[in-house]
Amino acid sequence: MSDAPPPPTEPPSEASPSGVSSPAGTPRAYDRVPPHSLEAEVSVLGAALISKSAASDVTEVLRSEDFYRNAHRLVFEGILALTHAGDVVDTVTITDWLTRQGRLDEVGGAAAVYDLTVAVPTAANAAYYARIVRQRALLRRLIDVGTEVVKLGYDGSDDAETIVDRAESLVYEVAQTGSASDYARLGDLLTDSFEQIEKLADQRSEVTGLPTGYNDFDRLTAGLQPQNLIIIAARPAMGKCLTGDSRVLDASTGQRRRIDDLVERGLDGVRVLAVDQHGRLVPTVPTEAIDNGIRQVYRLRTRSGRSIRATDNHPFLTWEGWTELRDLEPGEPIAVPRRIEVEAASERAHAEVVLLAYLLGDGSITSGLPSLTTVSPMIEAEATQCAPAFGAKITAYSRPGSDVRHLFFAGAHERVTRAAVGELAGVSNWTVSEVTSGRPGVAAATRERVDRAVDELGYTGKHHPNHLAAWLEELGVWGCDSHEKFVPEVVFNLPSGQLATFLSRLFATDGSAWVSEDHGYFGISYCSVSDQLIHDVQHLLLRFGILSRIRERQVAYRDGRRRAFELEIHDADNVLRFLDRIGIYAKDAACDQVREFAERRTTRHTNTDLLPLGVWDLVLQEKGDRPWREVSAAS
Repeated sequence: MSDAPPPPTEPPSEASPSGVSSPAGTPRAYDRVPPHSLEAEVSVLGAALISKSAASDVTEVLRSEDFYRNAHRLVFEGILALTHAGDVVDTVTITDWLTRQGRLDEVGGAAAVYDLTVAVPTAANAAYYARIVRQRALLRRLIDVGTEVVKLGYDGSDDAETIVDRAESLVYEVAQTGSASDYARLGDLLTDSFEQIEKLADQRSEVTGLPTGYNDFDRLTAGLQPQNLIIIAARPAMGKCLTGDSRVLDASTGQRRRIDDLVERGLDGVRVLAVDQHGRLVPTVPTEAIDNGIRQVYRLRTRSGRSIRATDNHPFLTWEGWTELRDLEPGEPIAVPRRIEVEAASERAHAEVVLLAYLLGDGSITSGLPSLTTVSPMIEAEATQCAPAFGAKITAYSRPGSDVRHLFFAGAHERVTRAAVGELAGVSNWTVSEVTSGRPGVAAATRERVDRAVDELGYTGKHHPNHLAAWLEELGVWGCDSHEKFVPEVVFNLPSGQLATFLSRLFATDGSAWVSEDHGYFGISYCSVSDQLIHDVQHLLLRFGILSRIRERQVAYRDGRRRAFELEIHDADNVLRFLDRIGIYAKDAACDQVREFAERRTTRHTNTDLLPLGVWDLVLQEKGDRPWREVSAAS
């Protein structure tokens, strides 16, 4: 399927490009190469072969005779046939269609069909390429019509008025761009219409067509009627389906709200972050949250590690606009937040922020006493300072020859025993038990002495509760093992300063700042076996405009290996932003080394915040024929 133009004095095929027959069936000749754009034709066909939406766009505005090369016409005829039949359009199905038509060799074989998809710059501009093809076809038709008008003038077989009318008709056909109207006798149409009206009246029913089962819809349409096209549509993000456990962002607090919770509790006073027409996250009042029942859902994953479950009609913002999930192609860029702003924040006690981060990172919070494992004296010292805020004291131990320290958060209050009460009251342990149990038989004076001793010593007969464990239970994380840990919603509402403290302590546990001196690589990373925890951290970093990626890997565990997740920050801009705004507690030397490497990088290479390649098509389109220096001066 060569892109070389045909000889200048020959038409593209045995028929004239305009579809207007030449006199006496002779082939039309041009004195020079007629207007055409083989590059645009190839781009239109290639886009249609790789994108379903592009195929739909171009088949609405083009006809096969709009193509200059006959081979291109044949391929487009196949695209039209498959599109109208509702079949898949790609290189395989087009090749099969051409083979069944016995015309594959005319286009250059299967390899020529495949080459069309390689040559297309991007499917995003299919409509723009189609307009170029259409405009060139119109110019060729105008040339053909001009030739016809000249021949009519020289022929002179009819009177001048008839020739002018014919000429006007030919030009009008070009102006109509191939559109045609079907005409019928008014009497025939009225007869059929009156018969249908009488038939509907005899039914004496509100629903005269095919009922759908949706009563409100049937009342609006009177049921589905023959030859009626009913289109049900909605604006982007209106009425599309996400799973109930999907979360939206509360615009006021920054906390995440489950959709099923919004459905159950209602939307009074709720504002969420949503994308506006300019692609910005802005506070929005949702109109309604509806339970759509059980639907088939799909999981979409991005290269940065984000994932979401949604129905196939849920829209995602792409460079081409809002695109439903079923129309997305693997590798196609979609919009994700670069930064999240919180309008209001709720400050917490410093000890709460610090200990929560340490225990989520390297703590045991399943049962018994909360405990923390560390090799850092700085972490142990800070945890010890924070423990009294929960009425706790730390008991630490380590195995001989090991630097690993195990810190247990026990109640700081000593337990008051019956013996202490009895000693203060001057009675036996049995008497204390009888009095505190409320049993009769103890003298009033003795009972009074025991009551005074109980009040003075604060005796309850029970151990004091572990306030740290009780607080973790209130947050919902007590009882979670390493795979189940997550960041409680109170953290998402922290002011920026305290959020930075939380993240710096969390990264102090299972995070690292590293460099590869031999290759010049550097980065910040955090590792966890909890899928939810690692994605929570990725989300929290957006409060500082820090972009990261998550990858899954296998790590050694006891005698085998287990799945883990690693959050990575590699490019210099985001690394420096992390070091400036957050840092890693107790790992200053490693952070300083990473900073030195990042600041040494004179060229900022990144693969986490790139514009789609389709941007260049828009730039070149706006540039036009202007030189780059003129574009630069204008911008």
